[in-house]
Amino acid sequence: MPRFVTKKEEEGRKLRLRVFAGMFDFLATIGSMLLIFACVALLASLVTWIRNDAQTTFASIEYSITSALIMPEETQAPQQ
Repeated sequence: MPRFVTKKEEEGRKLRLRVFAGMFDFLATIGSMLLIFACVALLASLVTWIRNDAQTTFASIEYSITSALIMPEETQAPQQ
């Protein structure tokens, strides 16, 4: 035989579910904020790394280009 639920019991269940849903929403919001902060920190780290790496890479490329364009004859002293 099915168990009957009184109105007071039903309201108590609804209240507990609302409290649980509210707590879950709060925890999900806090977790999402932490995740967003972590992503921002990772992006900032990536941008810093790219800036440093680009300087190193372009310095190497610039050295290669300048050493290829300068003729060795021009850098030597004239022979007499």
